[in-house]
Amino acid sequence: MLPIPMDMLSPLLKDYKTMIYLRPYDPVEVNRLLSWIDSPELLVRFAGPGFDFPLSKSQWENHLLDKAIFPYFVVDIESDETIGYAELVSMNNIEVKFCRLIIGEADFRGIGFGKLLVKELIYEALSRFNPSKITLNVYQDNIAALKCYLSEGFVVNESVSRSSLVDGVEWKSYQMDFIPS
Repeated sequence: MLPIPMDMLSPLLKDYKTMIYLRPYDPVEVNRLLSWIDSPELLVRFAGPGFDFPLSKSQWENHLLDKAIFPYFVVDIESDETIGYAELVSMNNIEVKFCRLIIGEADFRGIGFGKLLVKELIYEALSRFNPSKITLNVYQDNIAALKCYLSEGFVVNESVSRSSLVDGVEWKSYQMDFIPS
């Protein structure tokens, strides 16, 4: 996959002079991914309510048996360091879903890499599947992620919402949709 050109980077990232690319998942790096998920709350935010904390290799391997899942590591071009993870899930012939997005390395959080990841995933989804719609779910209290997705053209689909019980507390989520032009 080609990296995002420098002129598409946010001002913070232009100063940082760093870009990312998506590398197909390699099970050799699973321990890095597992190390990022350091709390039950983060596990739910990252993977939804279907996993047990601590996330184990066997849980993850079983998850990835689903042939509709296309997993990627997010790699910083400058250092060739794996800094995150994301999945494309082929829902059907016309829809792709973004799942389990994380910038796992703390030094790379909060400076625009999430936006770069969303841009890369849109490009990959359009190149690989040519869907008529891309969707994702995000918890309503994840304001930074909501702003990120909105800034990249996603809109809240008010007709679809979900909720999960996490430690007895209801977590509500939005479905967000991106319609390629």
